[in-house]
Amino acid sequence: MKISVVIPCHNQAEYLRASVESALCQSYPENQSEVVIVDDASTDGSLDVARSIIAENPQEAIRLVVHDKQQGLSAARNTGIANATGEAIVPLDSDDKLHPHFLLITSRAMEESGADIIHTDRVETGAHWRVLALGAVDIDMLPSANQLGYCSLFRKSCWKAVGGYRDNYPVMGYEDWEFWIDCAQKGFKFQHVPQPLWFYRQQPGGMAARCEAFHEYLMARIVTRRPELYAPEAQARAQQVVAKGVMPKGKRCVISMGVGKRYPLGIRRLRDALKIHAPDVDHFLWDEYPADCPVQADHLYGFKVWCFNHVRKLGYDTILWMDSACVPVRPLAPLFDLIEQQGHAFQEHWANNGHWTHDAACKATGITRSECLAMKPSVWATAYGIDLRHPRSQRFLERLGALLDSGAFAGPRINLNGCHSSDMRVRGHRGDQSLITILAYQLGMGLRPNLVAFDPGQRIPLVGYGERPGIADFPAYLAHSGSGQKEREGDAVKNWGEFHFWSIEAQWVPYWLRGHPKAWPDLPRPPQEEWETRYDATSNALMTYSKWYYERRYLEDCNVAHDAFAGKKVLDVGCGPFPCLLGFTDCERHGLDPLLDSYSSGQYPLHIWSTEYGYHYHEATAEDMPFEDASFDVVVCVNGLDHMRNLPQTAAEMRRVLRPGGQILLHVHYHAPTAIEPIVINDAVIVKYFGWVERLAREEKAVKDCGRSKPGPGEKFVVWRGYAPPAATVEEAQA
Repeated sequence: MKISVVIPCHNQAEYLRASVESALCQSYPENQSEVVIVDDASTDGSLDVARSIIAENPQEAIRLVVHDKQQGLSAARNTGIANATGEAIVPLDSDDKLHPHFLLITSRAMEESGADIIHTDRVETGAHWRVLALGAVDIDMLPSANQLGYCSLFRKSCWKAVGGYRDNYPVMGYEDWEFWIDCAQKGFKFQHVPQPLWFYRQQPGGMAARCEAFHEYLMARIVTRRPELYAPEAQARAQQVVAKGVMPKGKRCVISMGVGKRYPLGIRRLRDALKIHAPDVDHFLWDEYPADCPVQADHLYGFKVWCFNHVRKLGYDTILWMDSACVPVRPLAPLFDLIEQQGHAFQEHWANNGHWTHDAACKATGITRSECLAMKPSVWATAYGIDLRHPRSQRFLERLGALLDSGAFAGPRINLNGCHSSDMRVRGHRGDQSLITILAYQLGMGLRPNLVAFDPGQRIPLVGYGERPGIADFPAYLAHSGSGQKEREGDAVKNWGEFHFWSIEAQWVPYWLRGHPKAWPDLPRPPQEEWETRYDATSNALMTYSKWYYERRYLEDCNVAHDAFAGKKVLDVGCGPFPCLLGFTDCERHGLDPLLDSYSSGQYPLHIWSTEYGYHYHEATAEDMPFEDASFDVVVCVNGLDHMRNLPQTAAEMRRVLRPGGQILLHVHYHAPTAIEPIVINDAVIVKYFGWVERLAREEKAVKDCGRSKPGPGEKFVVWRGYAPPAATVEEAQA
């Protein structure tokens, strides 16, 4: 049996060669197969790629058919099949690939079963890989649920009997589903091969995204073409949808605002990227507050609502917000299609909104804490779009503005000292994001993946954005590349690495507590009666781990007694997520770290430690401490000096905030610099920058004394301790 692999192509030059080669490199007899390429008026060089493939493979049976103007997927497939000489057909999209044994296995199944259509499982590729097992076709269910992939082997007689693929251009989608329904109505037999024999590339903005955007209309079109298969109510609804037609293209724009620090550089990068990926879309990007725009310091995230209302007054319908940390990595036209057809596009976020919404916001929106806790996933408000021609989106924007005016956006990000709620399930508040999530659930506005995703490796530069940012299979339209929002470029890598380390730590702690053999088997576990049990499982595990390991480690590593600082006010510089000073009794304990918000987002229960244990957290850098002169009796820094950005400035700040005669305690890791720990420290460095410390004493720690932190070759742990001078001025400290 001769088989023709038909490959329609429109602007897929990047993937066409791999697709054709997968059809050529089959275990099926070469003289029993052919490849038919149909170029549907490509403009990106796809036609040149097709011609070069033919020239490079003169021995292969490859045919090329060219459309002078674009006619759509159905027409391209029909053209290819009409020009095919095989008895059986395999349609293959130009960005997908066949398994080397696809033709051999499916043709044998056709011959042995006598079936007319052979379909298989598939491997979904792109940013994420998975095998999708499809199963046998239920003919009765086929009109309401497509159960097989487009890439299936079928007899050419099927195509002739049903009149080919329905021409759906320009509103393309579900062509293959309609084709299978028509085949089933003609009585053709389906057979499933339970093997993944082809590779389906998932791309945001691809055909699957288009089908999602136009699903209601496409489904209604299927129903109206075959009314005998559907209930009268479904027919009536479908006729209304088809009569209304698809939402016409609106007046589109992108909005963003980034003021202060390095945010304007993000705005500049966004502007450059939009010229590439949305050249026909207007954009309004501000790096300074307009005269009538609310300032962030006075109205938290009020500038976002102002931006939407500003472009609304200018007559724009379809509006896409992006934080200045975001950057598009592929054309945005399909995303705007989605926003226009569904009325909105909200990116889902893993967090439970009930953990990140304060009591005032629940009250303002009329929901209970239990109802808020049921809102999972939440909306990730770093990027979202609405079409204001849809009444639901109009209500959304109006209610969001009213909530802003009511003050429901306001509040610190972490629920420290119970400032947001006495309910310890509430970790903090996320301003507009918390309120947007509530409105989305109240208005029935669904959430989706693949709108925006993190670029954790910071592969997209802040400056010098080019046409190819180096993320070929990025799993979303937009990348959240936060390097542009830090005070310095290097901080992005350092802070991300720091956060990543503690995130991994948090994930492993529950396994350690349960005795998993790979979770720090040498670290003793507490008896179960000493486990924390009052809170959620993650918080309980982290609090138990902190008390059993970190609090004890502080005392042991620094060789101090638990009551050494009794009656004193103590500051831990670079405290990290664990409140290790809780190991010291009868003292006032403060922790300073610039990443507290990230730690809280990473499941660390900072809100519980602050509210119920009296631990005082301060989110700031060691180089710029938010304290008055001579504020503390004791300053400690355990394994933190090597993480600082500016060691001289850090040392000066420590001296400034220490009271005359106050104690200083430094536990220091000597090692070569890394991205996360960029400071080189040795005895000479300590003496140079902490020479002002009186009675400065050094104690080198043995490897076995330092818990899980094992120094590598040439590394060591050293403890330094001493006292501030009897009197010190700010000027002396800064000098």
